[in-house]
Amino acid sequence: QQQQQQQRQQQIVLQQQRRLQEQQQRETQREASQANFENHLQSLPLNERLDIIRRSHEEIHQEASDLREKMTRHMELFNALTQRVKTITPHSPQYKQLEMEVIRVRNIQTSISIRYGDLQWVEKRLQAIFVASKQEETKAAKLHEEEQRKKMREAEEAKQRAELEEQRRAQEAEELKKLQQKQQKLREEQDRRRQEAEARNLELALKQQQQQQQ
Repeated sequence: QQQQQQQRQQQIVLQQQRRLQEQQQRETQREASQANFENHLQSLPLNERLDIIRRSHEEIHQEASDLREKMTRHMELFNALTQRVKTITPHSPQYKQLEMEVIRVRNIQTSISIRYGDLQWVEKRLQAIFVASKQEETKAAKLHEEEQRKKMREAEEAKQRAELEEQRRAQEAEELKKLQQKQQKLREEQDRRRQEAEARNLELALKQQQQQQQ
C-alpha cells in the first residue's frame, strides 16, 4: 500500500511537471504568435491598424461571451455528475464510467479556462496597442492641423506681401505720373516764356526798324 501511495505521488508530480511544461510551451507559442501579429499590425497604416484592432476586440468579446456560456453549462454538468457519483457504489462499472465522464468534463473546463485566459491576455496586449495607436493618431492629427495652420499662415503672409507689393507699385506709378505731369507743365511754361520773349524781341526789332526809316 505504501508503494502504491509512492507511485501515486510520483504520478502526481509527473503530471504537474508535464502540465507546467505544456503551459510554458503554450505561453511561448502564444507570445511568438502575438509578436508576429503585432509586427504585422505595426507595418500597416494607422487607420487600417485601428480597424483590425476594433474587429479583433469584437471577435474576442464574442468568443469570450460564448466561452462563459460554455463554462456555465459544463459547471452545471460537472456538479450534476459529482452528485450522481456520490449516489453510486464505488468499484461498480457505472461508477468508473461516471468517474471518466467527470474527468472528461473537468478537462473541457480546463481547456475553456486556458482559452479564456489566452483571450484576456491577447485583449490586454491589443488594448495597449490600441491606446498607443490612438495617441499616435492624435499626434498625427495635431501635426496635420499645425501644418494646415502653417500653410494658411504662409498663404496669408504671401497674400499680404503681394498686396503690399501691388500698393507699392501703384504708389510708384502714381508718383511717376505726377512727376511726368509736373515736368510737362514745366516744359509748357518754358515754351510759353520763350515764345513771349521771342514776340517781345520781334516787336522791339520792328519798332527800331520803323524809327530808322523815319
